[in-house]
Amino acid sequence: MMHEYKSSFTGNPLEGITIFGYDLNTRSYQSAWIDSFHMGTGIMFSKDKTEDSLFNVLGGYEVHYNKEDQIWGWRTKMELEDADTLVITSYNITPEGEESLANEIRYKRSSE
Repeated sequence: MMHEYKSSFTGNPLEGITIFGYDLNTRSYQSAWIDSFHMGTGIMFSKDKTEDSLFNVLGGYEVHYNKEDQIWGWRTKMELEDADTLVITSYNITPEGEESLANEIRYKRSSE
């Protein structure tokens, strides 16, 4: 599945593309993500965080802060809330391992 979006943060525009998939050989969920806010010119690859049947992938990105490089985590989960609602939730993970909600996107099936 390809997910394209446009939004803004503190009045600044941002956009991105994520490709979500399932690798039949490794039996794992995966994603590749680029955006104009977090990733700059990089591509973040994420893969399964758990061994359950839910889409729950973990990746990371590098941040340059106070003249040192830090690796931050990014976890994305996807779930069907009901037959008509898909929820994509992402979390930022600090280098110390603290996780906080980054965004939540809710898609509702249209009857049109």
